[in-house]
Amino acid sequence: MATKRQRAEEVEQTDSAVLKELLAAQEQVNDLDKLLQGELEEIEHKLSETRKPLLKKRALVTRKIPNFWLTAIRNHGKLQSFLTESDEKCLEYLENFDVEETADSFTLKFEFSKDNPYFSNQTLTKTFSLGEDGAPKTTGTQVHWHKDKRPAAAGSEILSFFSWLEESSNEFDELEIQDIFRETLWPDAIKYYFGEGEDEELEEFEAEDEEGSE
Repeated sequence: MATKRQRAEEVEQTDSAVLKELLAAQEQVNDLDKLLQGELEEIEHKLSETRKPLLKKRALVTRKIPNFWLTAIRNHGKLQSFLTESDEKCLEYLENFDVEETADSFTLKFEFSKDNPYFSNQTLTKTFSLGEDGAPKTTGTQVHWHKDKRPAAAGSEILSFFSWLEESSNEFDELEIQDIFRETLWPDAIKYYFGEGEDEELEEFEAEDEEGSE
């Protein structure tokens, strides 16, 4: 097997005109990728704006269904895996879940009933954006728990729904929980409410497993 130095020498020996032609071809590919990425972002923005009124209409209906969002979350394998018993009791008062997006950030918005006996916040949010240095930034919400109602896992290093929701240190970001809420649960909530999303998850897992074994 050729060493790194040998490969470098082979590149140096390649005809300069050929290398120039290669770099020019790659530059065209890169320019096309940038163009398509820009067009894709425009399409995604248009889609987001078009479906907003439909999602608002859906929200009016889901509010009438007891434990709609708790059931949908519980029916998602990855999300269900970090729900504690205390989380589920609190989430029985979750009335609506929404995603608000801007050009460079998105916010997960959880709206709770006024009758919630566990904490006083009616809305809890978690925002994901880019900092001034370009690094990912996470901003959680401090939950104002009523006396003796704070779950043991909340605010701790133990992964649970509320410890994830409150933290702002990117500690759990590698688990991609925010992407599941934004890209899977939110648009396909009805599927997960009826337990129909599990088959798709299994198919994706099997496909990834097959790719990894090749």
